[in-house]
Amino acid sequence: MKPIAAEVQRLESRVVLSSIHFVGAPSIEVSGRTVDVSFTVAGIGNEPIASELTVTGVADVRIDNPGGNDPPGQQVPFVLTTADFTATSDKNGNVTYTASFTVTDEMVTSGIKLKKGWTADVTSVAIADASLTVTQGEDVLTA
Repeated sequence: MKPIAAEVQRLESRVVLSSIHFVGAPSIEVSGRTVDVSFTVAGIGNEPIASELTVTGVADVRIDNPGGNDPPGQQVPFVLTTADFTATSDKNGNVTYTASFTVTDEMVTSGIKLKKGWTADVTSVAIADASLTVTQGEDVLTA
């Protein structure tokens, strides 16, 4: 049986060796309805990591009904997430992740309950924030 101090030291060295971190600053660019993300992570070791992009904003939505008495437009807030990233690794063990995420009309209107025959048309989308979360075990990186 190993002494407790030796076991703690062994576990501490494992934690230090697998501490993920960004290499440089992540790039998050918003252009219209599209968010492009690129970031490089090092210190991954052999454990998987999870990445998630969260996009928040407001869409102006026009509601049309078949009777011609259209209600006023609605401002519909949205929170959308994706974990769909492309990963490429280099010879030094760094992994670069990229994603391009476009807010579609269907994403914005999917939560709107419409009466039979009514339609919803998105007239504009304003992205307020895009944030990135990368996790590996208990390690969490945000940008």
